[in-house]
Amino acid sequence: MKTNKDKQNRSLIFIIFIIIILSINVIILGLNYNAVRGLKKNKLVKEKIELNYTLPEFNITNNPLSLSGFTEVKINITDNTVILGANCTALGLNIHEFQLYSIRQGLDKSVDIRPTIHDTIVNVLENFNISLIMIKITDAKDDLYFSNIYFKSGNNLLNIDAKPSDAIALAVRTNVPVYIKESILVNYGTKIC
Repeated sequence: MKTNKDKQNRSLIFIIFIIIILSINVIILGLNYNAVRGLKKNKLVKEKIELNYTLPEFNITNNPLSLSGFTEVKINITDNTVILGANCTALGLNIHEFQLYSIRQGLDKSVDIRPTIHDTIVNVLENFNISLIMIKITDAKDDLYFSNIYFKSGNNLLNIDAKPSDAIALAVRTNVPVYIKESILVNYGTKIC
């Protein structure tokens, strides 16, 4: 009989233990839910505050189109490098051969037997009346470059992070300017005149 009673006590203790664990999990889940909800509210409020600046043309206030500290570059291609040049300085970007091929096709204004993804994107933009405004190469870290593509649709402005090779491939197809932060050109470029 003692063994049966011991088994019942062990079962009761096990059930109580499971109930305590489940209760703790429910409490933690509730705390996490409230914390995430609070973060989302703060993020939404923060995003609304950031959009309350004014830029005359687009009715927003923090000027994402500012070219202060940027310079326009010309784009050329060598065998396996895209060359960005401005102010007697050249910067070479070693990129994958597919992007290089796509940029070359864009510079030559030619479409192969089938369009590249960049040709397709340009067609989609045109069909939805979305204009590509400009490309900005904004940062560089250890031969890794970062850029933004600026689109306009009506009074809406869209800024998208993109690889510079993809951004340049779109820019050469739409004849929009490519700008680079002057400090990148100075720090990573080579004087050519």
